[in-house]
Amino acid sequence: MAGRWVLCLHGAEQDGEIFRGRLERFAKKCAAKGIKLAFVDAPFSLPLKAGQDVAMRCWFPRDPDGVPYTESVAAAVATVEKTWREHAHPFTGLVAFSQGASVVYEILKTPERVPGCRAVIVAGGAADPRAHLTSLAPLETPPSLHATGTADALVPSAKSRALTELFGPRAELLEHGQGHCFPGRAVDLDRCVGFLAAHTAEGSTSTALPRVLEAPDEAHAAQQNDELESLESIYDADLQVYSRSPVRIAVTVPLPDVPGGDYSGGFTIEMAMPNTYPDVPLAITLQGKMVLREPHRSRLRAHLEAHAAEYIGEPHVFPVITETQEWLEENFAAAVTSPPTEPPPKAAASSAVAARVDAVDDAVEMARVIAAASAAAREIFPDCPRPGARGQWKYVVGLVGKPSAGKSTFFNAVTKPASAIHAAKVAAHPFTTILPNVGTGWCCVDDPANRLGIDAPGRHGKNRWGRRVTVTVKDVAGLVPGACVGRGKGNQFLDDLVDADVLIHVVDVSGTTDSEGVAQGDVCGDPVKDVGWVHQEIHRWIFDNVKRKWSSIRKRPAKLLEMFSGYRATPGLIREVYVRVTGDIACEMVDVPDWTDFDVHAMVAGFLRARFPILVAANKADLLSAADNLSRLRKECRDEAVVAVSAQSECTLQALHKKGSIRYTDGDASFEVLDASGVSGDALDWIKAKVLAPHGSTGCLEAISQAVQLRPPVLAFPVGNIDTLEPMVRPPRADLPADVSGSDTGERDKTTEPAVDDVPVDGRLYECLLMRPGSLIEDLYNSLKHLNLLDGDYVRAEALVAMDATDSTSGAKKRVVRKDDPLDGLLAVRVMTNRKVRWQDGRHAAE
Repeated sequence: MAGRWVLCLHGAEQDGEIFRGRLERFAKKCAAKGIKLAFVDAPFSLPLKAGQDVAMRCWFPRDPDGVPYTESVAAAVATVEKTWREHAHPFTGLVAFSQGASVVYEILKTPERVPGCRAVIVAGGAADPRAHLTSLAPLETPPSLHATGTADALVPSAKSRALTELFGPRAELLEHGQGHCFPGRAVDLDRCVGFLAAHTAEGSTSTALPRVLEAPDEAHAAQQNDELESLESIYDADLQVYSRSPVRIAVTVPLPDVPGGDYSGGFTIEMAMPNTYPDVPLAITLQGKMVLREPHRSRLRAHLEAHAAEYIGEPHVFPVITETQEWLEENFAAAVTSPPTEPPPKAAASSAVAARVDAVDDAVEMARVIAAASAAAREIFPDCPRPGARGQWKYVVGLVGKPSAGKSTFFNAVTKPASAIHAAKVAAHPFTTILPNVGTGWCCVDDPANRLGIDAPGRHGKNRWGRRVTVTVKDVAGLVPGACVGRGKGNQFLDDLVDADVLIHVVDVSGTTDSEGVAQGDVCGDPVKDVGWVHQEIHRWIFDNVKRKWSSIRKRPAKLLEMFSGYRATPGLIREVYVRVTGDIACEMVDVPDWTDFDVHAMVAGFLRARFPILVAANKADLLSAADNLSRLRKECRDEAVVAVSAQSECTLQALHKKGSIRYTDGDASFEVLDASGVSGDALDWIKAKVLAPHGSTGCLEAISQAVQLRPPVLAFPVGNIDTLEPMVRPPRADLPADVSGSDTGERDKTTEPAVDDVPVDGRLYECLLMRPGSLIEDLYNSLKHLNLLDGDYVRAEALVAMDATDSTSGAKKRVVRKDDPLDGLLAVRVMTNRKVRWQDGRHAAE
């Protein structure tokens, strides 16, 4: 892994993983500068305390009857030295907290132990935890930054300042208002990151400015400081100081006005003063890659470096900035309006996307263009892109379709309301549903218990399709042709679906209702056409919103991607769609102002396929007219997922099961009659012959399960014991899903405690969390804390992984996993935590 690496030493009563969690924000800021952090565990374990799963560690044991102090110092130094030398990538710096700072002091008494160390940051450190046992002497150390909290009762600022003095003339002090901790304010973190970036840059592969590590002598330092003071008074807020020793700064200058462009952000030039500056020229780096493209950037940099060479021997930051402004005044307009000499490589895109179609106005032509754009999207998106936010996924399945297609019946079938009061209203007329119905339903997912050879039903049970997990189901008002221009309920139904993750289009495959949802008796509808025009309405919902803002998008192309963020899409997903559709890997978007309507349609079609994949539920599949329509639907919509469904049959079977007349489990291909009295034999015979026999089930559970697989979540199975697979908290019974409240949005919540069959109280693999693609062990830890299943700081995790992922019978093996390891593919995970340590007194700097 490229970049600069820094080794981090924790304090006492911590370990490397705990410290990693404490420095999470700092690590993210470092990563943005190309700096990676590694963490090492201290050599000595402490006794296990209440609330701890893992014993904490320290560098110097406190017990006077235990390890002698000199031996503990030797062990601590040896641990760090070994890690430093054996790490896969060379280290360039050290970060230490509290007792770790004392270790750094001991190490730097012999700098050869950490060759290549260019910078040190310590926080909350005193000169030595046992100062009376060892001699203290000033060191010749690399540049160091010492953070001390003015509210630190354990290691007062006076002690930290004393340590700062021991680190020599290149030591800097950072005072913050917090207690005994690594500084956490953004401004303090930025200073720490800037310090590392400035002092670890030499010889790295990062884009940091080159510099020499030796501090300037007194004469050069005086010249540099005088020039910096003058620059601060001249440029004020336009000057950013990254480092004062050595001097590294950035200055932002205004850009000339160019017709049709918005360049109000200015142009930034970074400069670093080598230790013998101004006897040698400045090191110059240009920012604003998207503002000034090649070859113009290289020309400007060469021009400025030549200009700086003319001033060797005298300060020349101001002349370089002035020359930058003059060059931009003369050349910027031509630079931004002329095409780049070497265009960026294009990804392979569909020939359909490359086609250009004139603007379309009439409905027939609009339908044709949308169909062409959608066909191109299917070619470019054979699978659903996975970029997105990490963490627990509160999965939402949205139901769409024309009025009277059976959406509300399907909703009742998959959410199993406890009574008619809690069910979605069903009636034989359009727009029965006005406000959305929201409830908790089930889908089936792969069950790791099968691979592990155990019979563990999990929280919600299992059936032949897999183990049940809960998702939110949302049924909105029916859609009619022209909704995008205000017909029927207009776009309101689409706005209600913006939080859906996948859509199920409930189609009346019998064809007994027209496009308005009105029953005409004879076959009057065409389910194939219904699939087409519903897709067009959803497409037009987004397309029309984008086109309304097109004049502003042409002026500022980056606004195009912003337009799609309103549909609950992450920036990563939107960017992935744009790159796949256009081939513009760098996302420079220079062609966007010249896009035709078809280009916009192609972008919208790709976005819909990625953000709102659709499964077709061919409802009323048991009616006499359905068979031919179903066959034709599958043939003409072969690129869509189509499942035959009889939602009314599912509701009938559930009601009879609840009554005790039959034994039935959703998703099964059969049922058993228990009490024939009060049961219509004809109705059950119809369901057997027209639904279960030809289709294998009512299709409701299959439809929602297949829909979820269009955007599959990562399945996480947290356990309390990785060997026995026992739960984190043993359940007294098969708990039911919590309510999904929609009261704050005006939506009608149909969630109750749905009736599911009781499952044996076997807690193995009890929990299953749906996580977003790309989620890490850290995200599972955060989710479990949010659910109150965990408390304390993350320490470590272990997991069961398949011995052969391609063989479902291969069994599993246990291994330790890191906090930043992906969850995908793990059969079970145990996360271990410790409660936070309370700093109770100031007797030891080790705390």
